[in-house]
Amino acid sequence: MQNSLTRDIRQEAARQEQPDCMSLWAGQAFPLSTRKPAAAIISEVVAQAEAVLAGLQAEQ
Repeated sequence: MQNSLTRDIRQEAARQEQPDCMSLWAGQAFPLSTRKPAAAIISEVVAQAEAVLAGLQAEQ
């Protein structure tokens, strides 16, 4: 309901490029975020996935 009630405000804020009045969802873990290049994040995710897969293969 809140999303519907604030639609006009958010659309106008987007038009005026005012992010303070827009819904910028970040989730509960936002305080854990760090600033780094997207390539570094992807590399970390791939490395973690490879470690999980290696662990699953070792269990078999």
